[in-house]
Amino acid sequence: MTIEPFLQFISIFPHDMRSNISRQILKIYLDRDTRKTITDPIVVHSLMSIAKNIKELGKLDHEGKQEMVGMINRLLNKINFGKDLE
Repeated sequence: MTIEPFLQFISIFPHDMRSNISRQILKIYLDRDTRKTITDPIVVHSLMSIAKNIKELGKLDHEGKQEMVGMINRLLNKINFGKDLE
């Protein structure tokens, strides 16, 4: 089973709700295990697709922007590209 049906389900919601859902999913995933790196390309693609849903940075205050940038930075730091970087 893949996450694609779930991503399609998220796309049904209005933009604001989709952004909030995506932000919560990323927050839960990043807080779940801080030491584990992500090596599966499908998981990386899915998390990047979820992160793309968060497009409301212009509407957030300075603290909210810092939090979102920090979450995206943590996500990128968790990715282990390995030796076969494409």
